[in-house]
Amino acid sequence: MVAFGVERCIFLVVMGVFDRLLAIAAGVAAFSTSVEGEDYRAFTNESGKVIEGMLVGENEAGDVVDLLRKDGKLFRLPVASLSKEDQAYAKRWRVAARAPLFEFTGYDWKDKETSHFRIRTRATSSSPAVPWAERTWELCETFMPLLRADFEKRGFRAPGEGINLNDFASRDGQFRFDLYLLGLPRDFRALSSQHMARPREENLGESWERMSREVGTFADEAHRYRVHVKVSGDVEEDSLERGENESVIIQASGSKHKFVHVLAVDLLGIQTRRHFRDFWVSAGLGWWAEHQLFQRCTVQYIDLEKHYVMERREGGGELRRSEILDAARSWVRPVKAMHANGKRQTIRDVMLVNVSNLTPRLGGYVFAWHQFLLSSDAMRKGYGKMIQRWRDGEDVDAGTLPGLFGFRDEGAMQEAWYDYIESGEFE
Repeated sequence: MVAFGVERCIFLVVMGVFDRLLAIAAGVAAFSTSVEGEDYRAFTNESGKVIEGMLVGENEAGDVVDLLRKDGKLFRLPVASLSKEDQAYAKRWRVAARAPLFEFTGYDWKDKETSHFRIRTRATSSSPAVPWAERTWELCETFMPLLRADFEKRGFRAPGEGINLNDFASRDGQFRFDLYLLGLPRDFRALSSQHMARPREENLGESWERMSREVGTFADEAHRYRVHVKVSGDVEEDSLERGENESVIIQASGSKHKFVHVLAVDLLGIQTRRHFRDFWVSAGLGWWAEHQLFQRCTVQYIDLEKHYVMERREGGGELRRSEILDAARSWVRPVKAMHANGKRQTIRDVMLVNVSNLTPRLGGYVFAWHQFLLSSDAMRKGYGKMIQRWRDGEDVDAGTLPGLFGFRDEGAMQEAWYDYIESGEFE
């Protein structure tokens, strides 16, 4: 059996582009979560009492519905007690809430269920993915205010859709994110083909398929599952143009670092009901999660070794070793060294970075930025406000972000960030 190893992985121009492809495919900007295109609705009973909430469940007979308020409290209401208009709404909701879900076909799986995940394996083991999945969930719960509600109180919504009761386990009514772990590259190729063939508004295209092979992982844009292949290998596939077989290289997604990195971003997607085009979010949060659990970051978006060689060649001198980011140690000290030499990146630099202009220095500051945003209880509350803004379909930029974290303006927030990098808190 193949287990998650501690190998160094070079993640070339990976998840930032990968998330953008998924975002384009999903067509997600703002999301509705009910049949009327709204998150919450004011329900009125026959006596005129009003409760604002969203329908999240029903009993087997369909004559009692579960209503979730914004504060997370769950109420059970007889449908007959509601107004005629709300009864009609509940009837329409019931039809939409029982839509069939996509399932991979042709495979038998060994399932291991945890409190928040269903680990589905083929030709490999679920260990140690099980504990790392739950540890990542517990870590993310410290700043994702609605994570428990989404998983345990039927708050989960696929982007652009209302609730689907088939997303929730029948025995306990909770949502579980599916993690598929594969030991054979050919199975990964087959599952990615099924994933691409699902009915959708836009075709993912060859670029998505190539990217998934290069990184050894892909995720459902509706936030229901992620697929990893844990070993690399060549796969034969038919080439229609040439009428012959050709070899396709599929890379492994086998390290526990990458597993934690992308899962943290997946959980954020569940919270915000969107995929992120912003590199500072997808990379920064993944690096933060890696550093919290392993005290180092192995997921790379550029080949740092080659980049440093080019810098030495173009600059004509040796780089200071203390400023080199690598997978063997924490990035904190190198970032402190970069910051001390005066070549500093701003908040706007970080929030505008993408894989086309990424450098090791910018990557280090993206890492430090997320460390700062999640550096205290007060900052984590600010992050929760940012999540809620995204969840409401609004954007966040350098102008709106400081107020969410309690800062007067961008300048005040940047000064506090620099102070943090220079302090002993950044360790």
